[in-house]
Amino acid sequence: MKQKLSIKRILIDLISIQPQIKEYFKDNIKYKKVVDFICAKDYFNDDDLPYPTLKEVEVGTGLSSQKVRKLLNEMYKDLFDYEIGHVFSFPSIEIYVNAEYLKNWASFRCDNLQYIPREGETVKFSFLKAKINIEYFYVYKVEHTFHSNKQVVDIWLKGGSYNSYWSFRLDKALATGEIGFGEVHRLHDFEIEERLGIRH
Repeated sequence: MKQKLSIKRILIDLISIQPQIKEYFKDNIKYKKVVDFICAKDYFNDDDLPYPTLKEVEVGTGLSSQKVRKLLNEMYKDLFDYEIGHVFSFPSIEIYVNAEYLKNWASFRCDNLQYIPREGETVKFSFLKAKINIEYFYVYKVEHTFHSNKQVVDIWLKGGSYNSYWSFRLDKALATGEIGFGEVHRLHDFEIEERLGIRH
């Protein structure tokens, strides 16, 4: 079944890759008014700046509602055309490390990290010992977000050693509704283990 594209969602998606939109359509006069409007403000990164409505796009470009919708739809489809579609580029990378131990947190940004540790791997940050009372961690989640012209990597760490059984048991409990996602964030690991009958 063919999915009908939401014009409002298309607008938000295009805003999230402003630099790439500007570059890809820079020589296409047909889309200039829409591209100029989309790229005029940093809607994606400015939390105090709400996303524009379709009506605001119409007023800002001087185009009719039907024309705005048509152009946005065409632009979005052009980006993903199999033969002539845009070659996406994310040359910039930002890496954030979020470490947690007994609900004490430390977060910091890294540059020029040569290797992204994977889930289950052990890492050591000696400089975190004073802040959260531990220096050995395991990676429990890595998230990659792509927007604008950059890749953002969030590395989530927990103090201690990785336990594959514990990871499996927790995933199973979440999948079956034995425990909720809110509880995972609220409770300590030992409390979750007690709930699941792992710790006595």
